Amino acid sequence: MAMAMATVTDMAITRIKKVEYINLNSFLKNRFFDFGAVTFYQIIIQLVGLIIGFFIVRELSITEYAFYTIANTMLGTMTVLSDGGISSGMLAQGGAVWQDKQAMGKIFHTGYQLRIILSVAVLAVCLPLLVYFLLHQQASITTILVIICALIPLFFASLSDNLLQIAPKLNKDVLSIQVNGLKVQILRLICILPLLYIFPYCWLILLITGLIRLWGNKRLKIINRRYIFSDKTGTLTCNIMEFKYMLIGDEFYGDLPKFEQRQPE
Repeated sequence: MAMAMATVTDMAITRIKKVEYINLNSFLKNRFFDFGAVTFYQIIIQLVGLIIGFFIVRELSITEYAFYTIANTMLGTMTVLSDGGISSGMLAQGGAVWQDKQAMGKIFHTGYQLRIILSVAVLAVCLPLLVYFLLHQQASITTILVIICALIPLFFASLSDNLLQIAPKLNKDVLSIQVNGLKVQILRLICILPLLYIFPYCWLILLITGLIRLWGNKRLKIINRRYIFSDKTGTLTCNIMEFKYMLIGDEFYGDLPKFEQRQPE
C-alpha cells in the first residue's frame, strides 16, 4: 500500500514538473517570438528612416537643407522642453494602475493637458529663436512663415505620440506600436520621395511628415482603446460624467455658473 502511494505521488510530481516545463517552454517561445518581431520591426523602421534621410540630404539644396536642419533642431528642443518629465511621471503613475482603464484615462488626460500648457509656453519662447536663426540664413519672411506653419502640426504630433505609447507599453503591447510606426515610416517614404524630385522644399517635407504622424497618432488612439476608456467617437476619456445644471420648464436644478447668472429684468 505504501509503495503504491509512493508510486502515485512520484507520478503526480513528474506530471507537475512536465506541465511546468511545457508552460516555461511555451512562455520562452512566446517571449523570444515577441522580442524577435519587435527587433525586426525596429530594424526596418530605422532602415526606412535612413533611406528617407539619405534622399533628403541628396536632393535638397544647401539652403533648403540648412532650413530643414534648423527646423528639426528647434523641433527637438521644443519637444524636450514641452515634456518636462511628464512622460516619465505618467509612466511611473501608470505602472501602479495599468490594469484600471478609468485610472489610466485620468493619468492620460492630466498628462496631456499639462503638456498642452507647457507647449504654449515653449512655442512662445522657441518660435522667435527659430525666426532669428532662419533670418540669419537669409530666409525670406514668406519662407519663415511657411516653415512655422508646417512645423506646428509636426510639433503637436510629437506631443501626443509619446503619451499614446505609454498605455500599450505598460500592457506589453509593444508590437502594435512597432507595426504602427512601420506604417508611418513607409507612408513617409512613399509620399516624400516623389516630392523631393518635384518640389524639393523643406517646409513641404515638414508638413507631410506632420500630417502622416498625426494619422499615425489616430491609429495609436485606436490601440489605446483597449487600455483606456473611450466614448462612442473614439475619443479617449476618463469615463466620468459630472452633473452641472439643468432647466426643465421653469424649474432649475444644479448650480448656475456665476458668469451665466443674470438678474431678471
